[in-house]
Amino acid sequence: MEKSQLLLPLQQISLIMNERSIGILGGGQLACMLQQAAMNFGTSLSILEDSNSVIAAKYTPFFTKGSTLDYETVVEFGKNLKAISIEKEAVNTDALKYLKDIGVKVIPDPESIEIIQDKYRQKEFLLAHSLPALPGQAYASKAEFEKNIPPYPFIIKKRLAGYDGKGVMKISSPEDLKDVFDEPFFSEPLVDILYEISIIAIRDESGRVHCYEPAQMTNLKGSHILDYYIAPPSIDPALYEIAKHYAHAITLSFKYLGVMAIEMMIDTNHKVWINEISPRVHNTGHHTIECNRTSQFDNQIRLLLEYPVGYTTTLRRALTINILGKEGKTANDYRRMLDEVATCSDTYIHWYGKDNFAKGRKLGHVTVGARSLSDLNVYYQSIKRIINAV
Repeated sequence: MEKSQLLLPLQQISLIMNERSIGILGGGQLACMLQQAAMNFGTSLSILEDSNSVIAAKYTPFFTKGSTLDYETVVEFGKNLKAISIEKEAVNTDALKYLKDIGVKVIPDPESIEIIQDKYRQKEFLLAHSLPALPGQAYASKAEFEKNIPPYPFIIKKRLAGYDGKGVMKISSPEDLKDVFDEPFFSEPLVDILYEISIIAIRDESGRVHCYEPAQMTNLKGSHILDYYIAPPSIDPALYEIAKHYAHAITLSFKYLGVMAIEMMIDTNHKVWINEISPRVHNTGHHTIECNRTSQFDNQIRLLLEYPVGYTTTLRRALTINILGKEGKTANDYRRMLDEVATCSDTYIHWYGKDNFAKGRKLGHVTVGARSLSDLNVYYQSIKRIINAV
Protein backbone atom coordinates (compact mmCIF):
# COMPACT_ATOMS: atom_id res chain seq x y z
CA MET A 1 0.00 0.00 0.00
CA GLU A 2 1.34 3.40 -0.90
CA LYS A 3 1.86 5.92 1.88
CA SER A 4 -0.82 8.24 0.51
CA GLN A 5 -3.42 5.49 0.87
CA LEU A 6 -2.84 5.44 4.63
CA LEU A 7 -3.96 9.04 5.00
CA LEU A 8 -7.55 9.82 5.93
CA PRO A 9 -9.36 13.14 5.56
CA LEU A 10 -9.40 15.15 8.80
CA GLN A 11 -13.20 14.91 9.00
CA GLN A 12 -13.06 11.11 8.77
CA ILE A 13 -10.35 10.90 11.42
CA SER A 14 -12.42 13.14 13.69
CA LEU A 15 -15.48 10.92 13.18
CA ILE A 16 -13.53 7.77 14.06
CA MET A 17 -11.96 9.34 17.14
CA ASN A 18 -15.23 10.72 18.46
CA GLU A 19 -17.24 7.53 17.89
CA ARG A 20 -17.22 6.89 21.65
CA SER A 21 -17.89 10.52 22.47
CA ILE A 22 -16.77 11.80 25.86
CA GLY A 23 -17.28 15.32 27.14
CA ILE A 24 -15.33 17.27 29.75
CA LEU A 25 -16.61 20.37 31.56
CA GLY A 26 -13.63 22.70 31.86
CA GLY A 27 -10.73 23.55 29.58
CA GLY A 28 -7.62 23.88 31.73
CA GLN A 29 -4.48 21.79 31.95
CA LEU A 30 -6.29 18.83 33.51
CA ALA A 31 -8.54 18.65 30.44
CA CYS A 32 -5.43 18.69 28.23
CA MET A 33 -3.95 15.74 30.13
CA LEU A 34 -7.25 13.87 29.90
CA GLN A 35 -7.26 14.57 26.16
CA GLN A 36 -3.75 13.17 25.81
CA ALA A 37 -4.87 10.01 27.63
CA ALA A 38 -8.06 9.75 25.53
CA MET A 39 -6.08 9.81 22.29
CA ASN A 40 -4.27 6.65 23.40
CA PHE A 41 -7.67 4.92 23.38
CA GLY A 42 -8.51 6.17 19.89
CA THR A 43 -10.92 8.86 20.98
CA SER A 44 -10.94 12.63 21.36
CA LEU A 45 -12.69 14.68 24.01
CA SER A 46 -15.40 17.29 23.54
CA ILE A 47 -14.53 20.27 25.77
CA LEU A 48 -16.87 22.94 27.15
CA GLU A 49 -15.38 26.17 28.50
CA ASP A 50 -16.32 29.84 28.45
CA SER A 51 -13.38 31.14 26.41
CA ASN A 52 -11.77 30.16 23.12
CA SER A 53 -8.40 31.05 24.62
CA VAL A 54 -8.33 28.22 27.17
CA ILE A 55 -5.48 25.82 26.56
CA ALA A 56 -7.63 22.71 26.01
CA ALA A 57 -9.17 24.37 22.92
CA LYS A 58 -5.83 23.78 21.18
CA TYR A 59 -5.91 20.04 21.84
CA THR A 60 -9.29 18.92 20.48
CA PRO A 61 -11.31 19.43 17.29
CA PHE A 62 -14.47 19.27 19.45
CA PHE A 63 -14.38 22.50 21.45
CA THR A 64 -17.54 24.38 22.49
CA LYS A 65 -17.51 27.87 23.94
CA GLY A 66 -20.00 28.23 26.77
CA SER A 67 -20.42 28.42 30.53
CA THR A 68 -20.08 25.21 32.55
CA LEU A 69 -22.38 26.83 35.12
CA ASP A 70 -25.28 27.46 32.72
CA TYR A 71 -27.99 24.77 32.75
CA GLU A 72 -29.08 25.03 29.12
CA THR A 73 -25.51 25.22 27.84
CA VAL A 74 -24.40 22.10 29.71
CA VAL A 75 -27.50 20.15 28.64
CA GLU A 76 -27.06 21.13 25.00
CA PHE A 77 -23.37 20.24 25.14
CA GLY A 78 -23.91 16.88 26.80
CA LYS A 79 -27.18 15.48 25.46
CA ASN A 80 -25.61 13.61 22.52
CA LEU A 81 -22.55 12.39 24.40
CA LYS A 82 -22.12 8.87 25.73
CA ALA A 83 -20.21 9.97 28.84
CA ILE A 84 -19.24 13.21 30.56
CA SER A 85 -16.88 14.21 33.35
CA ILE A 86 -15.36 17.33 34.91
CA GLU A 87 -11.94 18.89 35.37
CA LYS A 88 -13.17 21.55 37.82
CA GLU A 89 -15.93 21.86 40.40
CA ALA A 90 -17.58 25.00 38.99
CA VAL A 91 -20.23 23.15 36.99
CA ASN A 92 -24.04 23.02 36.86
CA THR A 93 -24.99 19.86 38.75
CA ASP A 94 -28.71 20.15 37.90
CA ALA A 95 -27.80 19.87 34.22
CA LEU A 96 -25.60 16.85 34.96
CA LYS A 97 -28.51 15.21 36.84
CA TYR A 98 -30.72 15.70 33.78
CA LEU A 99 -28.06 14.22 31.49
CA LYS A 100 -27.74 11.24 33.81
CA ASP A 101 -31.52 10.75 33.72
CA ILE A 102 -31.55 10.63 29.89
CA GLY A 103 -28.83 7.98 29.80
CA VAL A 104 -25.54 9.87 29.61
CA LYS A 105 -22.89 8.30 31.86
CA VAL A 106 -21.84 11.02 34.32
CA ILE A 107 -18.59 10.50 36.26
CA PRO A 108 -18.51 11.34 39.08
CA ASP A 109 -22.14 11.29 40.17
CA PRO A 110 -23.72 14.78 40.16
CA GLU A 111 -24.88 14.39 43.76
CA SER A 112 -21.26 13.86 44.86
CA ILE A 113 -20.08 16.91 42.91
CA GLU A 114 -22.87 19.01 44.45
CA ILE A 115 -21.73 18.22 47.99
CA ILE A 116 -18.00 18.50 47.33
CA GLN A 117 -18.12 21.78 45.36
CA ASP A 118 -19.32 23.53 48.54
CA LYS A 119 -16.43 23.04 50.95
CA TYR A 120 -18.59 23.56 54.03
CA ARG A 121 -21.17 20.98 52.88
CA GLN A 122 -18.20 18.71 52.18
CA LYS A 123 -17.05 19.18 55.79
CA GLU A 124 -20.55 18.50 57.13
CA PHE A 125 -20.76 15.31 55.05
CA LEU A 126 -17.45 14.03 56.42
CA LEU A 127 -18.41 14.76 60.01
CA ALA A 128 -21.83 13.13 59.52
CA HIS A 129 -20.03 9.96 58.39
CA SER A 130 -17.70 10.00 61.43
CA LEU A 131 -14.68 10.98 59.35
CA PRO A 132 -12.02 13.26 60.91
CA ALA A 133 -12.67 16.73 59.49
CA LEU A 134 -11.98 19.82 61.58
CA PRO A 135 -15.02 21.53 63.10
CA GLY A 136 -16.10 24.71 61.33
CA GLN A 137 -18.41 27.69 61.49
CA ALA A 138 -20.16 29.00 58.37
CA TYR A 139 -20.82 32.68 57.62
CA ALA A 140 -22.98 34.17 54.88
CA SER A 141 -21.01 37.44 54.80
CA LYS A 142 -18.24 39.48 56.37
CA ALA A 143 -20.84 41.36 58.45
CA GLU A 144 -22.13 38.11 59.97
CA PHE A 145 -18.59 36.97 60.70
CA GLU A 146 -17.73 40.22 62.51
CA LYS A 147 -20.49 39.47 65.02
CA ASN A 148 -18.95 36.12 65.95
CA ILE A 149 -15.18 36.10 65.43
CA PRO A 150 -13.53 32.88 66.63
CA PRO A 151 -10.40 32.82 68.84
CA TYR A 152 -7.14 33.70 67.08
CA PRO A 153 -5.40 32.21 65.16
CA PHE A 154 -7.70 30.43 62.71
CA ILE A 155 -8.20 29.68 59.02
CA ILE A 156 -10.99 30.93 56.75
CA LYS A 157 -11.98 29.33 53.44
CA LYS A 158 -14.41 30.29 50.73
CA ARG A 159 -17.25 27.81 50.41
CA LEU A 160 -17.23 27.95 46.61
CA ALA A 161 -14.67 28.39 43.83
CA GLY A 162 -11.54 27.97 45.93
CA TYR A 163 -8.73 25.99 44.29
CA ASP A 164 -4.92 25.78 44.10
CA GLY A 165 -4.59 27.53 47.46
CA LYS A 166 -6.90 30.37 46.43
CA GLY A 167 -9.77 31.24 48.75
CA VAL A 168 -7.82 30.28 51.90
CA MET A 169 -6.54 32.78 54.45
CA LYS A 170 -4.85 32.58 57.83
CA ILE A 171 -6.21 35.06 60.39
CA SER A 172 -3.67 35.65 63.15
CA SER A 173 -4.78 38.99 64.62
CA PRO A 174 -7.36 41.79 64.25
CA GLU A 175 -5.08 43.40 61.63
CA ASP A 176 -5.90 40.53 59.25
CA LEU A 177 -9.66 41.10 59.41
CA LYS A 178 -9.60 43.82 56.74
CA ASP A 179 -8.99 41.15 54.10
CA VAL A 180 -11.80 38.79 55.14
CA PHE A 181 -13.97 37.56 52.25
CA ASP A 182 -17.33 39.25 51.71
CA GLU A 183 -19.03 36.14 50.37
CA PRO A 184 -20.03 32.81 51.95
CA PHE A 185 -17.09 31.28 53.81
CA PHE A 186 -16.31 29.33 56.93
CA SER A 187 -13.69 29.27 59.68
CA GLU A 188 -11.86 26.34 61.20
CA PRO A 189 -9.22 26.09 63.94
CA LEU A 190 -5.54 26.30 63.03
CA VAL A 191 -3.76 22.96 63.35
CA ASP A 192 -0.05 22.49 64.04
CA ILE A 193 0.75 20.59 60.85
CA LEU A 194 3.66 18.18 60.66
CA TYR A 195 3.07 17.62 56.95
CA GLU A 196 0.31 17.32 54.35
CA ILE A 197 -0.38 14.41 52.03
CA SER A 198 -2.70 13.67 49.15
CA ILE A 199 -4.07 10.30 48.08
CA ILE A 200 -5.55 9.73 44.64
CA ALA A 201 -8.30 7.12 44.98
CA ILE A 202 -10.43 5.47 42.30
CA ARG A 203 -13.69 3.63 42.87
CA ASP A 204 -14.74 1.47 39.95
CA GLU A 205 -18.07 0.12 38.69
CA SER A 206 -17.86 -2.94 40.96
CA GLY A 207 -17.31 -0.78 44.05
CA ARG A 208 -13.65 -1.71 44.41
CA VAL A 209 -11.35 1.10 45.57
CA HIS A 210 -7.87 1.50 44.09
CA CYS A 211 -5.35 3.89 45.69
CA TYR A 212 -2.10 5.38 44.48
CA GLU A 213 0.57 5.73 47.13
CA PRO A 214 0.41 9.14 48.85
CA ALA A 215 2.13 12.34 47.80
CA GLN A 216 3.66 14.58 50.45
CA MET A 217 3.04 18.23 49.59
CA THR A 218 5.14 21.30 50.36
CA ASN A 219 3.70 24.78 49.83
CA LEU A 220 5.59 27.93 48.99
CA LYS A 221 6.73 29.57 52.20
CA GLY A 222 4.05 31.83 53.64
CA SER A 223 1.34 30.73 51.18
CA HIS A 224 -1.17 27.99 50.42
CA ILE A 225 0.20 27.47 46.89
CA LEU A 226 1.80 24.10 46.17
CA ASP A 227 5.51 24.31 45.43
CA TYR A 228 6.39 20.62 45.02
CA TYR A 229 5.51 17.14 46.18
CA ILE A 230 7.18 13.75 46.52
CA ALA A 231 5.40 10.46 45.92
CA PRO A 232 5.66 8.19 47.74
CA PRO A 233 7.38 9.98 50.64
CA SER A 234 9.03 8.46 53.68
CA ILE A 235 6.20 8.48 56.20
CA ASP A 236 5.17 6.20 59.04
CA PRO A 237 3.57 3.12 57.41
CA ALA A 238 0.89 3.10 60.11
CA LEU A 239 -0.13 6.67 59.18
CA TYR A 240 -0.28 5.67 55.54
CA GLU A 241 -2.61 2.79 56.37
CA ILE A 242 -4.86 5.15 58.34
CA ALA A 243 -4.92 7.62 55.44
CA LYS A 244 -5.69 4.84 52.96
CA HIS A 245 -8.50 3.62 55.23
CA TYR A 246 -10.04 7.10 55.19
CA ALA A 247 -9.71 7.27 51.38
CA HIS A 248 -11.65 4.00 51.11
CA ALA A 249 -14.25 5.21 53.61
CA ILE A 250 -14.81 8.51 51.78
CA THR A 251 -15.33 6.95 48.35
CA LEU A 252 -17.67 4.36 49.83
CA SER A 253 -19.64 6.99 51.78
CA PHE A 254 -20.28 8.91 48.57
CA LYS A 255 -20.98 5.68 46.61
CA TYR A 256 -18.45 7.32 44.32
CA LEU A 257 -17.43 6.39 40.79
CA GLY A 258 -14.26 7.85 39.30
CA VAL A 259 -11.00 9.48 40.34
CA MET A 260 -10.95 11.48 43.58
CA ALA A 261 -8.15 13.38 45.34
CA ILE A 262 -8.19 13.48 49.14
CA GLU A 263 -5.87 15.96 50.84
CA MET A 264 -5.04 15.25 54.48
CA MET A 265 -3.08 16.90 57.26
CA ILE A 266 -0.97 15.06 59.82
CA ASP A 267 -0.63 17.16 62.96
CA THR A 268 2.19 17.20 65.51
CA ASN A 269 0.32 14.58 67.57
CA HIS A 270 0.33 12.33 64.48
CA LYS A 271 -3.43 12.57 64.08
CA VAL A 272 -4.74 12.46 60.50
CA TRP A 273 -7.28 15.12 59.48
CA ILE A 274 -9.15 15.20 56.17
CA ASN A 275 -8.60 18.66 54.74
CA GLU A 276 -10.23 18.74 51.32
CA ILE A 277 -11.69 16.52 48.60
CA SER A 278 -11.59 17.08 44.84
CA PRO A 279 -14.03 15.01 42.72
CA ARG A 280 -11.71 14.75 39.71
CA VAL A 281 -8.17 14.21 38.54
CA HIS A 282 -5.79 16.38 40.54
CA ASN A 283 -2.45 18.16 40.36
CA THR A 284 -1.02 15.88 43.09
CA GLY A 285 -1.45 12.99 40.65
CA HIS A 286 0.55 14.45 37.75
CA HIS A 287 3.47 12.15 38.51
CA THR A 288 1.34 9.08 37.78
CA ILE A 289 1.84 9.78 34.05
CA GLU A 290 5.51 8.83 34.21
CA CYS A 291 5.97 7.00 37.51
CA ASN A 292 3.01 4.60 37.85
CA ARG A 293 1.77 1.66 35.80
CA THR A 294 -1.42 3.53 34.84
CA SER A 295 -1.91 7.27 35.28
CA GLN A 296 -4.88 8.90 36.99
CA PHE A 297 -5.82 10.37 33.59
CA ASP A 298 -5.78 6.98 31.85
CA ASN A 299 -7.91 5.52 34.62
CA GLN A 300 -10.52 8.26 34.40
CA ILE A 301 -10.77 7.70 30.64
CA ARG A 302 -10.94 3.93 31.22
CA LEU A 303 -13.98 4.41 33.48
CA LEU A 304 -15.67 6.73 30.99
CA LEU A 305 -15.15 4.09 28.28
CA GLU A 306 -16.31 1.32 30.66
CA TYR A 307 -12.91 -0.41 30.70
CA PRO A 308 -11.36 -1.98 33.84
CA VAL A 309 -9.21 0.27 36.02
CA GLY A 310 -5.50 -0.09 35.31
CA TYR A 311 -2.88 -0.95 37.91
CA THR A 312 -1.90 1.95 40.18
CA THR A 313 1.44 0.36 41.11
CA THR A 314 4.36 2.74 41.70
CA LEU A 315 7.26 2.17 39.30
CA ARG A 316 9.64 4.63 40.96
CA ARG A 317 9.58 7.55 43.34
CA ALA A 318 8.56 10.89 41.87
CA LEU A 319 9.24 14.55 42.45
CA THR A 320 6.87 17.05 40.85
CA ILE A 321 7.71 20.78 40.95
CA ASN A 322 5.26 23.47 39.89
CA ILE A 323 6.33 26.25 37.55
CA LEU A 324 4.56 29.42 38.69
CA GLY A 325 4.17 32.80 37.06
CA LYS A 326 6.29 35.78 38.09
CA GLU A 327 5.75 39.49 37.55
CA GLY A 328 7.39 41.04 34.51
CA LYS A 329 8.50 37.78 32.87
CA THR A 330 8.06 36.98 29.19
CA ALA A 331 7.64 33.85 27.07
CA ASN A 332 11.35 34.06 26.18
CA ASP A 333 12.31 33.98 29.87
CA TYR A 334 10.36 30.78 30.37
CA ARG A 335 11.65 29.30 27.11
CA ARG A 336 15.24 29.69 28.33
CA MET A 337 14.26 28.19 31.67
CA LEU A 338 12.64 25.15 30.03
CA ASP A 339 15.66 24.65 27.78
CA GLU A 340 17.90 24.49 30.83
CA VAL A 341 15.57 22.19 32.79
CA ALA A 342 15.59 19.83 29.80
CA THR A 343 19.34 19.35 30.21
CA CYS A 344 18.69 17.58 33.53
CA SER A 345 18.46 13.83 32.91
CA ASP A 346 15.23 11.93 33.57
CA THR A 347 13.05 15.05 33.70
CA TYR A 348 9.59 15.28 32.15
CA ILE A 349 8.45 18.80 31.32
CA HIS A 350 4.76 19.70 31.07
CA TRP A 351 4.30 23.26 29.79
CA TYR A 352 0.63 24.23 29.75
CA GLY A 353 0.81 26.84 26.99
CA LYS A 354 -0.89 29.65 28.90
CA ASP A 355 -0.54 33.20 27.58
CA ASN A 356 -0.92 34.98 30.92
CA PHE A 357 2.13 34.71 33.21
CA ALA A 358 0.53 36.40 36.23
CA LYS A 359 2.28 36.01 39.57
CA GLY A 360 1.44 32.68 41.20
CA ARG A 361 -0.36 31.31 38.15
CA LYS A 362 0.38 27.65 37.45
CA LEU A 363 2.18 27.58 34.08
CA GLY A 364 3.53 24.06 34.05
CA HIS A 365 5.28 21.39 36.05
CA VAL A 366 8.35 19.17 35.95
CA THR A 367 8.33 15.55 37.08
CA VAL A 368 11.44 13.54 37.89
CA GLY A 369 11.60 9.82 38.58
CA ALA A 370 14.29 8.26 40.78
CA ARG A 371 15.00 5.25 42.96
CA SER A 372 15.68 7.11 46.21
CA LEU A 373 14.63 10.17 48.16
CA SER A 374 18.23 11.37 48.26
CA ASP A 375 18.35 11.32 44.45
CA LEU A 376 15.11 13.31 44.33
CA ASN A 377 16.55 15.89 46.71
CA VAL A 378 19.53 16.42 44.37
CA TYR A 379 17.12 16.87 41.44
CA TYR A 380 14.99 19.30 43.47
CA GLN A 381 17.97 21.53 44.26
CA SER A 382 19.09 21.60 40.62
CA ILE A 383 15.68 22.20 39.04
CA LYS A 384 14.53 24.69 41.65
CA ARG A 385 17.71 26.73 41.11
CA ILE A 386 16.89 26.94 37.40
CA ILE A 387 13.24 27.88 38.01
CA ASN A 388 14.13 30.49 40.62
CA ALA A 389 16.65 32.09 38.24
CA VAL A 390 13.86 33.18 35.87
